Formats: sequence, C-alpha cells, structure tokens
Amino acid sequence: MTNYARAEAGAPDTIDLYAVLELQPEASADDILVAYGRQRGIYDPAHAEALGEDFVAIAEERRTIIERAFTILHDPTSRFAYDRQRGLVGDEATDRKGISNREVTFAVAGILAGLVLLAAVWGIFGRSPATGPAVTEVNYPATPIDLRTVDGGRFNLAEHRGKVVLVNFWRTDCQPCKEETPDLQAAHQRLAAEGLVIVGVDLFDGELAQGKDEQDVAQFANRYGVEYPIALDETGQVARDYRLYPIPVSYFIDRSGNVRYIRIGQLTTADVEELFRRL
Repeated sequence: MTNYARAEAGAPDTIDLYAVLELQPEASADDILVAYGRQRGIYDPAHAEALGEDFVAIAEERRTIIERAFTILHDPTSRFAYDRQRGLVGDEATDRKGISNREVTFAVAGILAGLVLLAAVWGIFGRSPATGPAVTEVNYPATPIDLRTVDGGRFNLAEHRGKVVLVNFWRTDCQPCKEETPDLQAAHQRLAAEGLVIVGVDLFDGELAQGKDEQDVAQFANRYGVEYPIALDETGQVARDYRLYPIPVSYFIDRSGNVRYIRIGQLTTADVEELFRRL
C-alpha cells in the first residue's frame, strides 16, 4: 500500500497537506482554492489517459490526496486542528502527537519526487494563461445545478449543454458584486445570441440569515437591469458543491459541461468576452 493509500485508510497522518497543494502554511483561503484548481487540472483524468496507464494510476492516487488536502485545509476548523497536529500553532511538543520530523521529511520528499516525475504535465496542460484575465485554468465536469429562480422559474445547468455557461456566485451585500453586475449584464446583451449563458447564483441562505428575502434579491436585479436568470441557493448546497470562497467568484463551463476557468473577484465585460472566445 502506498503512502497516499495508507493516509486514506486512517494511518497516522505523515503527509504535509500544504506541500500537496504546493502552499506555505500561511496561505490564504483564496490561495488554497487557486492551488486546488491548479492541482486538479494537472492530474485531470483526460490528461492522465493521454500519458499512458502508468500515469493514470499515479494521477488517480494523486487526486485522492489532493481532495483530502483541500477538504481539510478549506474548512477553518479542520485546518486549525490540522495545524495544531503539525505543530504549526500552539506548543509543538504537545500538539505534534508523536509525528517526527523525519516522518514529515520523508513524506514531503516523496511528494516532491512525484511532482518532478510529472512536471512535464504542467508544462503541457495546466498552465494559466500568460495574458488576459487572472483565472485558474482547470478541466473537470461541472457539478449539477438545479435551482429555483427569483422570477418563479428554474435554472437547470444540464439544459444548457452545448453552450458556454458563466456561473456567477454573489449576494446583495457584496460591494464587488454590485460593481460587476452591470458588466455581466452588458456581456449578456452582447454575447447571449452567440451562445453565452450567464446565471447569477445568489447565496440565498446567507440573505435569509441577514433578514432579507426574495424581494430584496429581485430589487437588486431590477436596480441593475439584470436580464439573465438569478437562481436562489436556498440551502447553500450548490455553494458547498462548488467549494465556494469569497464572493464574487465565477465558473466558466464549456460546451461539453466541464469547468474550464475559475475567476475569484470581479469580472469586466471585456474579461467575460475574452474567456468566452477561448471556449
């Protein structure tokens, strides 16, 4: 059994999860999301198959530990517990729980050896665009979305296969969201006829927690002249499925239903058009 498999089976955690994502322990939540998307792109199954059966097995194993690293590090409570275990916070003698420096060193060395072996993949596939909007370039199937819309209809992502879909997560109290909404509407007007679908997914569970309701969401959309659908994530499940971080964040989904670009922060109309043209 490999080191990765032992970790998944419940063996003592000797793998440096920050090293898995090529991060430093002081990495921000945004850094973790970007690193996760980058690593997912490097070890994408389609890329692995193109490089042969040996790489498929390595990539599958690597994806398992990448998912585990992200699951722990993206949750503040789990991350703090992990940091205490690794001696990164609190008293090291108390919190390391028997993990030796030698174990950590060997684990990191193994991870780095795998990265060296697979470095060519990054050069061929996973590289972010050198110019244009700052995005994370990935390639994995989009999680289904089927939500009620603020106008009483529904938005089902599966019904838009064959088009480029921009899923924009936002909320009414988000200042950058207010600033980018007119640009998204302009992009909708300019590109909808060419096959771009924009959906604004409102984090409605957060709205409810602040005492707001559907009327507040509708008023926001009307204020900015939004004509594209506004879907309501009433339980927060879609946000969890998409590993959501600080808003606004946008996911560009290609005509085959795969997430290709992740943008954290505001988009301009020009950004949307450029990424749409790429897809």
